[in-house]
Amino acid sequence: MEPSLEFENILKDSVDKGLSILGESPKQAVYSYLEKECNLPKEKIASNPDLLVPAIERIFGSGAKLLETQILKTLYEKVGLNFEPNEQPRIALTSSLDKVRKALDSKEQVPVNKPAAT
Repeated sequence: MEPSLEFENILKDSVDKGLSILGESPKQAVYSYLEKECNLPKEKIASNPDLLVPAIERIFGSGAKLLETQILKTLYEKVGLNFEPNEQPRIALTSSLDKVRKALDSKEQVPVNKPAAT
């Protein structure tokens, strides 16, 4: 299933904010690594999010959990959901992305009140 443009933008922003805790230069180094070593340019993260966690784990080892948690926390905040960290990042990422997509889909399906015809 192709992610919606809104979801792509929210995920890109969340990843960017999560990686920002490292500082600007390290964040850019991570993006460079993702593009060169994992064939995952910044623009493609939203359509290939399952590649993100293993790549971050290769770079940071057990420290990756902090970044993954920050990314998910930001993602949840952006769509108005409560965030509860999970101990298993891959499961958390997959289920969290599904939850965010469903939340965005339900927002899009909310009927808009139309003015009464006169």
